[in-house]
Amino acid sequence: MTTQELKYAILPETTDASRGKYGLLWGDARNANLSDQRSLGMTDHDKILYCHAWRRLAGVTQIISPDQEDIVLHTRLTHSEKVAQLSRSIALSLINRADRSNATLIAKLGGLDVHMAQAAGLAHDLGHPPFGHIAEDVLDQVSRVHGMEDGFEGNAQSLRTLVQIARWDQRSTRRGLRMTRGTYAAVLKYPWFREQLPETPTPLEEHRWKKFGAYDSERLWFEKARSWVPLGDTVPTLEASIMDLADEITYGVHDLFDFVGYGLIDLRDSLDRFRNGWKVFSDHEAQQLAALHPGYFGADDLEEAYEWLSGQVEIVNRFIPVTWAPAIPERAAARISSDLLDYFIGGTSVSEQPFWLDGPHLSLERKQFHNLYVLKEFTLKEALRIPDVAAQQRAARPLVRTILEAMFDWAENEPDSLPTDLRIRLLAADRGDDAISARIKALPGARQENDTDVARLGYPARLITDYIAGLTDHAARSLYKLIEPPGVEPIGRRVSL
Repeated sequence: MTTQELKYAILPETTDASRGKYGLLWGDARNANLSDQRSLGMTDHDKILYCHAWRRLAGVTQIISPDQEDIVLHTRLTHSEKVAQLSRSIALSLINRADRSNATLIAKLGGLDVHMAQAAGLAHDLGHPPFGHIAEDVLDQVSRVHGMEDGFEGNAQSLRTLVQIARWDQRSTRRGLRMTRGTYAAVLKYPWFREQLPETPTPLEEHRWKKFGAYDSERLWFEKARSWVPLGDTVPTLEASIMDLADEITYGVHDLFDFVGYGLIDLRDSLDRFRNGWKVFSDHEAQQLAALHPGYFGADDLEEAYEWLSGQVEIVNRFIPVTWAPAIPERAAARISSDLLDYFIGGTSVSEQPFWLDGPHLSLERKQFHNLYVLKEFTLKEALRIPDVAAQQRAARPLVRTILEAMFDWAENEPDSLPTDLRIRLLAADRGDDAISARIKALPGARQENDTDVARLGYPARLITDYIAGLTDHAARSLYKLIEPPGVEPIGRRVSL
């Protein structure tokens, strides 16, 4: 099949669903007389590519912080590029190998657009804070102490970034990127809000409390983005499921080769532990996964996956010189990773019924599903055993807590001297009954409570958390040095605040 013959979309079954999916979240479509021949999904992709929030990811941790590193590892930006590329490949594969029956099913499930899946892959980590998941946990804990009931979550922050914070045009007076509902829905791999936990939560309730797709401040945009979706309320679109799979695959494959290639993970040690009976998942972890994927995640499948993983590790280990130099030859690494990607892409399918209770309609076949889970967990646990990685994570936690608490104190006591960007945001914040709201309200130019023409931005605590979450690793360290003694800097040294 030639490039010209490739199909890039299967439209939703109904006209109303198509109009909803390809309609903009707000505003009118671009001028049809312009020479721009891109699809709406590709236009969304390019808006993300040109916004500051995307470029920031070059300075944000994937697993190891890129700040001052001599070795070239994946950052959040290069990770997201690969997720976008793999999302495109999976979507193209599904569309172009679909027979009439499968094409009809895809249309019934809301259709599938290659460019929307690719855009979602590009955008999925826009909300990740400096230092990654460690900072995410700290931001969640501290923000809830300061009155934010739904705390902080990286996926919800990604949606907030897309609709409230990011701009692709510096001249734009409108917050957010003006994209299609279909692309916004494709970013929502967790299409639900954080709800209050019962006293004895089930594994699914606990999971949905920890992982969710939107804050209450973006409820209006969330509902509009999902208004056309012909699936259950908590079921992701096909594009969102593809993005989620591509994220998991990219983590398991490319991040593993990062660490192995630079000699940070010794696979000979891993193989020895496999031979001594080491299991990637503890019994408790395996039970939790079975509870989250009822009827699909099984013990027998997991044992087979361990055998597959041991074999894959053995294959990779053959290409590693004892001296670790020049590490894995690039050609061999490319071949092995390409084979793994083809293996997982080929195992992706669409089902009329969810793959498990309340699950997606698009996933991997059972064998590939279990193999991917053990590969990703292996990569994560081996990476966290690296002393330098563990040290960075231990250092990041108090650093992020210190700068976030300091910004709350600064906003409450001296808001007129806050960093310019944060001060401007706080002037437009919603007004609560907290001390920071009272101080901000008294500042010149502050939004008044009767300014009903201003779209809801969120209360001051949310905007302060936005500010910290929007830093790079380097900017977070620089702010820490300014705030924490001996961080007093000469006035003549210009620091961007």
